Amino acid sequence: MGAPFLLAHKQHLDVVVGAMAHEIGHRPKRMRTLGQQDTRALTLQQKQALLLHEEIRADSFAGRGLAELGFSCEPLIAFLYQVSVHPHPEYLPVPERAEVIRAGFEGRQMRASMRSKLFPDFHRHTAPRMHLGDY
Repeated sequence: MGAPFLLAHKQHLDVVVGAMAHEIGHRPKRMRTLGQQDTRALTLQQKQALLLHEEIRADSFAGRGLAELGFSCEPLIAFLYQVSVHPHPEYLPVPERAEVIRAGFEGRQMRASMRSKLFPDFHRHTAPRMHLGDY
């Protein structure tokens, strides 16, 4: 993701947030650990399996992040269909990625909904806009 992507999609905040959530979902600490493993001993198929697993985790995190922030996951999925020419060996095909994203989204959306019902003012304590002064 770079400046051209951000400029091209500045009107589609849900796509930008979803792509950023996907990248954050890679969690650098886990990637450093993966990089420290002696991957020379792994076969090409084992390396691809590791990368595929990592991409699935990042897609799931993107779905959860979008739900937590109150966005829909469908614009991100539509974007994936638009840019997909053929599946890369490190990624699932788009229909399967869409299932992973939706599953993460639905699970977190239900959790966020229950949290807002049980604790209606919870967002005031955790929001970045300093709502604590509103009491």
